[in-house]
Amino acid sequence: MESQDEMTEAEIDRNLEESYPASDPPSWTLGTDHKPAQSRKTTRGDSVRLVFHKLARLFNGLHWMIGITTLPPTATPREERSFVLMWIGIVVFIIGFFAIFFYLL
Repeated sequence: MESQDEMTEAEIDRNLEESYPASDPPSWTLGTDHKPAQSRKTTRGDSVRLVFHKLARLFNGLHWMIGITTLPPTATPREERSFVLMWIGIVVFIIGFFAIFFYLL
């Protein structure tokens, strides 16, 4: 029998290929994230929530210029959505007001 030092890399590779896969894989091969694959995928709701989050940060920046209202850093997604919709309402109102004002001039 040959000693371990005398095996070539090709023989080691061949022996490894012949012994794979083992009948019982180690427990760590399943990983640490045990959520179903469905829940890890990005859903439409997640992307909408992300858009509202980004808009909330944008409108929160407008707060510092205008000084109307601000959003707390610990705001929930529901609070962010309300904040963004409030700001969109303000912007639409201002645009509508000036459109009517310039139309009447």
